[in-house]
Amino acid sequence: MRRRFYILLILLGSVLHVSAGLTSEEQTLRDSIFNVYHSMPADTMRVEYLKSMYQQNIRADWSIELADSALQAARVLGNGRLELMLCHEAFRYSQYRGDLQEMERRLAVLKECCYRQKSYEYYFSAWEAVLDLQCSRGNIEYAILQAKQMKADAEELGYEKGICTSYIALGSAYGYSEQYAEGAEAYKEALKCPTISTREKLDTYWGLSGCYIGLKDEENAVIILNQEKEILEKLAGAKPTNYPLYRDRLLDNQLRFCQLYAKIKEIPKLKSHLLIAKKHYTENVFLPYYFQYHLSWADYYHLVQDWDACFPELDLVLERSKGMQPWYEQNVRKTKAQYLWDAGRQEDALEAYKEIVQIGDSLIQYFREQQTETVQSNYRIKKELMKQAENENKVRWLTFASAMVLFIIILVFTVRTLYFRSLLRKDEAETRAASELARKANHMKDIFLKNIVDDIKVPLDSVVHLSKLLSVERDTLSIEQRTEYSSSITVNAERLIILVNNVLDLSRLESGMMRFDVQSYDVVQLCRDAVYMAGMQEGNLATVSFEHDVESLMLRIDSSRFHKLMTSMFTAKDAVTIHCKLIVTGGEQEIKLVVTGSPLSASSPDRLRQIQHDINRLFIEIFHGSYTIESEETCITVCFPLA
Repeated sequence: MRRRFYILLILLGSVLHVSAGLTSEEQTLRDSIFNVYHSMPADTMRVEYLKSMYQQNIRADWSIELADSALQAARVLGNGRLELMLCHEAFRYSQYRGDLQEMERRLAVLKECCYRQKSYEYYFSAWEAVLDLQCSRGNIEYAILQAKQMKADAEELGYEKGICTSYIALGSAYGYSEQYAEGAEAYKEALKCPTISTREKLDTYWGLSGCYIGLKDEENAVIILNQEKEILEKLAGAKPTNYPLYRDRLLDNQLRFCQLYAKIKEIPKLKSHLLIAKKHYTENVFLPYYFQYHLSWADYYHLVQDWDACFPELDLVLERSKGMQPWYEQNVRKTKAQYLWDAGRQEDALEAYKEIVQIGDSLIQYFREQQTETVQSNYRIKKELMKQAENENKVRWLTFASAMVLFIIILVFTVRTLYFRSLLRKDEAETRAASELARKANHMKDIFLKNIVDDIKVPLDSVVHLSKLLSVERDTLSIEQRTEYSSSITVNAERLIILVNNVLDLSRLESGMMRFDVQSYDVVQLCRDAVYMAGMQEGNLATVSFEHDVESLMLRIDSSRFHKLMTSMFTAKDAVTIHCKLIVTGGEQEIKLVVTGSPLSASSPDRLRQIQHDINRLFIEIFHGSYTIESEETCITVCFPLA
């Protein structure tokens, strides 16, 4: 009784809070619904009525009162079917508003109800929706781990439809992280599931086509898109009233074709599908389709170099996405900056890139706070569920207790309490350790970001300043000054490109997102190729000699990354002599590359050189090797195991 009393107090408080912000019409509608509800007999029909009213008014903020009241009534009646449906409807309320924290709380309640009723469809579909929103917020690695956990849970339950849903969620997460090959494999596994529905098949085709587009696999992408198109046209043509229901999906299908042909620069095919998409397009279309429609037109105008039509399309997307999807808005800004550069408007492009860097810092901080909030929310939810489970166990034990087994019940309760307390202490210790590790990592990342922003800002300011001088005061400058300024712009731009590429490579290596093409190569030939490539580099004045004890030796390595490693040690702006020697040691179990005379080995505070060392070291350690620098002897030693 006391528990029900507290629940009623909470519901009353939420009702008063929501009611305070209602208009007179909304207040009248809400009161009339509850008046009809209270006038009906306390049975299933009354709960069904409240559920129906909630579904009709789900867009209104106060509709959650209807769902919560109906859910409480269903629990009192002991109607498991209605309780399950209403738990899912309450989840849909938070999903409709994009409230991730509330979605996760509702998901925990839905999970408990589904497991109790042994009906899992609502739970797995809701879990997929949460992971999709996590990906859109940038928590992609977390979503991948959760999708794998979803598959494990579904296999443990023997629920085939849940396994299919987990593959779709995993493919979606891989797609967000641009791991298109892994995403395509996950979607293919989903299509093999015998329980896959038409809606799930359409979602799978959508994701699979996106992976093929990312891989630039035109043949397979067209096959999948045509299969999706065939299903959509069949559904839309089944009844005259069906077309408005599938208009957005038909538009999205055509925009996928546009995305593919824009990537491979097939201008006639791109325009053909844009004209078809135009027939399905309306101004009140679903927002992601609105973005993609105008971006596709911008891609087309970019390819045909119609700049007057291109940039207004991008501005429409930026205007609608502002403040709603910051990461998406940032990507559109990058596209616009690139197109400004391609249009010959270098000054505007550089200003846009500068703004992107500034916004990027704030976005990183925003997503870091979001991830911290997600971890804390998950911990609070788990802790609350543990308390709830403990209370329910206590109630069950006390219900079946008797005077003869009172001592046993107390003993069991004490043991269980100690067990839960030990688990809580363990979790608390792990949480403290994880928080401390995260704090140290954030501190190191802040230092790194501060330094790298300075390294980017100085050459970027130089490029902008000198560009303005060349454009504004060109007539007053001498030929020597113009040549000097142009040379300085080129040097600083090249330094920026090298710095950005190295930072991206370092980030991928540290996060484990770098992909390698590992095959068996002749390491002697690879070194010769590296010497040749270094000699061909513009501005490289180094003379490289290569000495080796063996004529041929096979090594499993990524040749492209190996060439970058070697050429970084064979490059110098001054005329120097660099010597490289290949030695086989340890009974042909290890190879050693000793490079002397390389400027890279000299001690220097240069940020580019430090980043290059970090990239080289991480790459070699991935292949279980070692990277040693001896600054006093200007020597770099690289070791690779052969086995």
